[in-house]
Amino acid sequence: MTDSIKHVVCIEGKRNVDKLSDKLSDKLSKAEKPQRTRTMKWTIDDAFFHYNKQLEVLRRLIADDPTLEERNFFKKEIKAKLDGYARQDKENGIHGNELNAIISLDATIELLLIGKLRCAYCRECCELIYKDVMAPRQWTLDRVDNDEGHSHNNVVVACLACNLQRRTMDAERFKFGKQLRVVKGF
Repeated sequence: MTDSIKHVVCIEGKRNVDKLSDKLSDKLSKAEKPQRTRTMKWTIDDAFFHYNKQLEVLRRLIADDPTLEERNFFKKEIKAKLDGYARQDKENGIHGNELNAIISLDATIELLLIGKLRCAYCRECCELIYKDVMAPRQWTLDRVDNDEGHSHNNVVVACLACNLQRRTMDAERFKFGKQLRVVKGF
């Protein structure tokens, strides 16, 4: 007869906990990722999930190209995210006045296009539309000053990974750290 002994392991320390959570997230990322419920209704071509095609869409949205059949679809997706930011600001008690009003749809499209749909911190390509719920490369509007709302003067385009990683760190310091390249030797 074998006695089974159960051991309880207590993981302490931020780095140890982070390593463990990274390993768990790697396992989850290898498993099937949960998809957004909105995507189940989409009937758009898979070509629209490619970076160059998404940049082209942004250019055509700025030009208000009437031949872009998916114009309303893309505007609706961007507007849905902006509505989420407005809700977030309201919940956090950050009410915008005229000078600090939530960024408009047209200003957001312009900001995405000016930044070439790239993260302001890591300079990686962002995804305008995405299927996975927590896609790390989805575009977000990161507030430079977290005490202010999502206004035109207070946001930069960032990928979700950088937005979540930065938290409340100074935006310039975070950007410097992300873009720092160490070159050894001559």
